[in-house]
Amino acid sequence: GFTEPPADSSSIGGSDKYDIYVEKLGAGVLGLTFPFSTIGDNPNSNSLIEKNASISFIKMRNDYSLIQNHSQVETIQFTSSHEFFHAIQFGYDVKEKNWLMESTATWIVDEVYDDNNQGVDYFKTWFKIPYVSLDATQAESFNHWYGSWIFFRYISEHLGGHSTIKKIWEKSVKYDGKIKDYSFVVIDEALVSVGSSFKEAFKKFALSNLYQTEAPYNYEEADLYPAIKITRNFFQTKKGNNYSSKKHSSRYFRIFPNVLPGTSDEIEFTVTPDNINTEIELIVTTKTSGIIDVANSSINGGKIIYTLQNSSTKGEIYAIVVNLDTVKTNITLDVSYKGNLVQLSNSGNYNYGRISDNYYIYKYSRQYNDNNGDPHTDFIINRYNLRFGYVFDYTFSDTNGLEAYLAKTQGDMFVIADETNTGLQKNYGLHFVSIKELAGEFSLKQFPAVDYNRMFFYGNLTISSDVFTGIYSTDLTTGNPQTDRKSVV
Repeated sequence: GFTEPPADSSSIGGSDKYDIYVEKLGAGVLGLTFPFSTIGDNPNSNSLIEKNASISFIKMRNDYSLIQNHSQVETIQFTSSHEFFHAIQFGYDVKEKNWLMESTATWIVDEVYDDNNQGVDYFKTWFKIPYVSLDATQAESFNHWYGSWIFFRYISEHLGGHSTIKKIWEKSVKYDGKIKDYSFVVIDEALVSVGSSFKEAFKKFALSNLYQTEAPYNYEEADLYPAIKITRNFFQTKKGNNYSSKKHSSRYFRIFPNVLPGTSDEIEFTVTPDNINTEIELIVTTKTSGIIDVANSSINGGKIIYTLQNSSTKGEIYAIVVNLDTVKTNITLDVSYKGNLVQLSNSGNYNYGRISDNYYIYKYSRQYNDNNGDPHTDFIINRYNLRFGYVFDYTFSDTNGLEAYLAKTQGDMFVIADETNTGLQKNYGLHFVSIKELAGEFSLKQFPAVDYNRMFFYGNLTISSDVFTGIYSTDLTTGNPQTDRKSVV
């Protein structure tokens, strides 16, 4: 176990037993631990030589009946174990940083009283602001250091149990906490002794806070924890997204799969920090059919670039920007969807779901008999604007056997139909168009490709003069996707 706190040798309380006083405390104060006298070495430790061990005593309040959401017994359990762990900490280094003291003193409660989950209350705020530094002061984020006990919960569940936390405090006696902040140094040394490091642990910790119930990142009591805060969802190409990246923090982004994949089904991530010397990493993680894959990327040439292949086959995609440094920076995150193209069939109902920040798109078939009793099949595509609530509705008539592709660019979407006479009805807007009708001869084997606001084609394509801006003709068979001609209205 941990080293006992040093006895007071009758200097307080009339005996050398540890002193706990029960009295009226200020509103909201559950308990307090006071250092009384710094003695240097703790005589209760056999193999350690402490520099800043201190005698201490505890004050507990005399009435816990007004504490909300928890019974008096639970609150007394929480307070007594939390405060006595402060006494133990003072026996190692009373000058250690407050965040390390408060977070590990909150962690110990769950170790001593497994059914006491009062410490989880701090997660309600902590999990909403993972972009705040793990060691944030009270001035930076009030009570954040109490919620940071989740990091030590991760360590005790995944990296050696409570003995690793003990090693952290044993390592602390090597350094003089009153001179400099060595808190992350001692954490790193303790984790190295169990085959890890602070940086490696912090990256996996970021994943555990995302997945929580999924092995190998799961927490034992994850059903009590809130979901981690997602800074932003991405459905399409978005560039120039600026965020702060504080020291020892993480930002989470949900990336929706490329639901309109083409010949190049990729999503490219670019992270550019203002300070290129800041140690940040990009974690791109996917989960498909219960299988989690993780890719870590570091700064190279002043930025991080990572390309996720076959994004349309992924069930869930997340990007996590982790700051492993001791300084903050600002970052720019670019997310680029590549090759947005998919074949649409003309049978059955199929919902593509949300494909951008503002739009749903879906298609369906309508079969009917005309006044003469002749059968018809219409292929209908709708785009629904989430912001304004109206629908762009386009119909291809008599589409038995129709092959069509839907291509999405940054600004426009195009339907490319492999029939000359599809009877396209444009009920609203110009965002969908039959390239076949406008461009004359065209084979779907030429596989249009989309990059940002441009559409390219394999092979030669003759585009008539009435094609609107945004259609580009380029022979991609040469491997050079540079625009060689375009048509402008």
